[in-house]
Amino acid sequence: MYGPEPRPRGVEAEMTQQCRDGTGTEFSQWLRRKHEIDSSLGYVATNLDYIWSNHGTGLYMAIEEKRYMHDMKPYQASVFRKIDKVLKKDPQYHGFHLVQFEETSPSDGEIQVDKEFIDYENFLRFLRFESPNETYVSYFDKIRMRRLQETRFRQAVYVANRVQLPET
Repeated sequence: MYGPEPRPRGVEAEMTQQCRDGTGTEFSQWLRRKHEIDSSLGYVATNLDYIWSNHGTGLYMAIEEKRYMHDMKPYQASVFRKIDKVLKKDPQYHGFHLVQFEETSPSDGEIQVDKEFIDYENFLRFLRFESPNETYVSYFDKIRMRRLQETRFRQAVYVANRVQLPET
């Protein structure tokens, strides 16, 4: 059967988020209309924006692009974290990276890679795989390390505030 199928009686409106901008392939639109595979049943589709590579060197990385400094949705992060975990076994893999633009591209505003601001020239170095190795630590590992550092800092501040100097 082709085209939209009627919804059976008693089935509530679908929960799957529709494309807001009218884009997507016919297949992606079809996926979003099917109540049998609705997100309310646990099914989720997400796309990874880029597998960026240099075919000469074999180096590659995964990049999720967000405009207007938006963040990934939790379900996206969950899927991308799983992919990143598998790809880390390959020495040619240079990590998963969240690239955020203040507006729509590197040409019209600020750039962040993995939640850190980067200038245009360093962004090009990053894409050419010329940045220092620590730059290519995966986004998820960087976030985990930052949270750990923040926790240790908060604990140190707490301990420091509880220490009382002896009276003189």
